Amino acid sequence: MRFWCENCNKYFNAEETLQEYNYFLNEEILICPTCKKDLIPIASKTELSLGFDSDTNQLAYVEYDSSDYSLLRKVNADIEDVVKPIIHYIKSLNKNSLDLNGITITMNGNREGKRLDGLNYEEGVVMDNLINAWNGFCKLKRQHPSELGDFQNAIHQAQQVLGLRVLRNDYPEGWIKK
Repeated sequence: MRFWCENCNKYFNAEETLQEYNYFLNEEILICPTCKKDLIPIASKTELSLGFDSDTNQLAYVEYDSSDYSLLRKVNADIEDVVKPIIHYIKSLNKNSLDLNGITITMNGNREGKRLDGLNYEEGVVMDNLINAWNGFCKLKRQHPSELGDFQNAIHQAQQVLGLRVLRNDYPEGWIKK
């Protein structure tokens, strides 16, 4: 069984950790060897999905057990989390844009304003596409709730296509997280 340290953002294999640090096998709570905080048990097969937290009006990544779909953890996410892997994927296709459920993400265009977010021009254009789409869907009257769902599905599709695993710090080859 694997365990995760929320503080260090590292995973530990239970058996290896028990042997390496001389833990007793009957201990119910494992402690992180680095920061000494409790380790969180992670099911052997988990899946990551993207949802929407209506309380905070934010995107949220959820990790759940594949066998019974029980929720393991939820982390609020910024839309910026998907920018660089989307660019990497578009480039790997040798295209300038990507269509996700009717939302076209392009690498060409004008950036809106000057941002101090550390993104280069290309990344900024993709970011603007995503933010504009997100803001547009958030401003819609809720007569058709599927419209917000369409955007969530588009981002979820991007996540699936890219193999993006934000919670696991596991990113597509060629992209190193800042």
